[in-house]
Amino acid sequence: MKILKITVKNLILISLLLIMSCEKQEETTEPTWSWNDVYVRTLTATDIGSSSATLNGQVTDIQGDYTAGFSYGRPESMLLNAKTAHKDSDGKFHANISGLQSNVRYYFRAYVVNGNNYEDGNTKSFLTSK
Repeated sequence: MKILKITVKNLILISLLLIMSCEKQEETTEPTWSWNDVYVRTLTATDIGSSSATLNGQVTDIQGDYTAGFSYGRPESMLLNAKTAHKDSDGKFHANISGLQSNVRYYFRAYVVNGNNYEDGNTKSFLTSK
């Protein structure tokens, strides 16, 4: 019986020491989203005419408010024109551009801006009709 009493006292003492030695852990909320997860795709241009076209793009894994658009021009190294896009569903967006010259190759690239963050897609091209 004496052995059992010592064991119970030791268990109580060990339990108290464990409880007192535990530090309170502060909860931290890790972001579940990072700008590095954002992927912007430049999709194929559609409705190509002699002086207009529709540029298409898509963004995945983005949260919050963002602005989508396209830079375009000719030649490829001179994408100086910019057009803000209309947001569709599923992260897709598009912009109608006009005032183009007929039978000319234009280059374009989709982009997304969220605060100070900027991401763009690959460059594609289309040829306006004659």
